[in-house]
Amino acid sequence: MTQAAPLSFDLNQEMLDMLGQRLDIQRPVSKLVEVLAGKRGAEAEEAARGIFEDYGREWAGLTLQLGERHSDRTYQVLKEVVDRTGSFGFALIPQRFVEIAYLSTQQIRSLPIVENNNRRLAYEMRDCRIFEAVKERCGEAVANLMTCRQACLALVRSIYESLGLAAAIEMEASLPQDGCCRFAATRA
Repeated sequence: MTQAAPLSFDLNQEMLDMLGQRLDIQRPVSKLVEVLAGKRGAEAEEAARGIFEDYGREWAGLTLQLGERHSDRTYQVLKEVVDRTGSFGFALIPQRFVEIAYLSTQQIRSLPIVENNNRRLAYEMRDCRIFEAVKERCGEAVANLMTCRQACLALVRSIYESLGLAAAIEMEASLPQDGCCRFAATRA
């Protein structure tokens, strides 16, 4: 009798490393530096918004693609539960992809989830590498504009849209004012 391979309930580390390399946060920050050199005020803010929204959509797309390809037992069980019950999918399935996204690009061991139920998913980021890179390269005043939030908003919005889940996505707190960024997806 052959032994079955052990089931993994953990995220695939190679997948996280690959995402981190392909989604280097210095890329959008370097584009921001270029944009700020030639623009001021609202024009600069609008250009920055586009840079970070594009990064967020790319971040979501690669995360979803590789997250599906590198399925783990936890994700398989989640999908089975959702298929059998018809519920729990609103927050649990997207949470997996949001966690993959942040674990691959941030220096964290877990994503602080502050709310997860059938109506809402909310999480926080306290030490954001994107925010810190903007602050380092562009200064604190530019970082405090929080144009980088567009990446996180686009990430979560794209994940929910790709999974066919209607949600209102919003930022409820920001690093400069509250000591953390808090993002929430509320069932529409």
